[in-house]
Amino acid sequence: SSDLDGAVVVNKIYLEDPESQVPDREVSFARLGQTLRLSGSGFGGTKKILVNGYETYFNTALATDNSMILQLLSKTPVSTAPDSVRNKIQFVKNNGTSSVDFVIRSASPQISSVSNTLPQPGETVVVNGINLQETKKVTLPGGIDVTDIVNSEGDDAGKWFSFVMPSGVTQGGSITTEGANGTAISAKYFNNK
Repeated sequence: SSDLDGAVVVNKIYLEDPESQVPDREVSFARLGQTLRLSGSGFGGTKKILVNGYETYFNTALATDNSMILQLLSKTPVSTAPDSVRNKIQFVKNNGTSSVDFVIRSASPQISSVSNTLPQPGETVVVNGINLQETKKVTLPGGIDVTDIVNSEGDDAGKWFSFVMPSGVTQGGSITTEGANGTAISAKYFNNK
C-alpha cells in the first residue's frame, strides 16, 4: 500500500460550522477551537498531526485518504509557536513528515478600553483588550495610520499595545487595529472633541 507511505497533499481547507449559512466554506485561515475539513490526498497512514508544532488529536475514523476532520485545540500556541512551525499543519507518517502552510489565529482580538481618548499629539495612548498580539498597524479616525507600535510581551502579551498620537487627527471615531489574530475596532469614542 504505497498510498500509506506517500506524501500528504492538501488541496483545500474548509471551515465546518453548522451554525453558518455556509456550513462547509473554504477558508484561508482559522481560529483556535474551530473544526476544519482538509481535502486532498495521502491522509491514509497519518500517525500524528502537529498544528504550530502542537500535537493535535484526530479521529482516524473520520479520515479517508482524501479527506480528514481536524479540530484546532484551544491550547495550540499561536504567537509563541516557533517560526519554523508557525502557521503550519504537519502530517507525520512512518517514512516522513509532510506539511501545509495555513494561517492559525487565536480568538478574535477585542479592544476593551483606551487610556486616553482625547490625546494631544505626542502623547502616548495605551489600548487594552485581548488577543491583540503583534499589532502592526493602527488606523485612527480620518484614515490616519500609525505603524510605530509598542506591543505587550510575556504574560501580558496581547493584553495591550501603545502608540504615540500623531498630529493631524481632526476626526473622532473608532480605532482600528491589525495584528496576528485579525482586526479589532474600538467603540467610536476616540478623539471625539
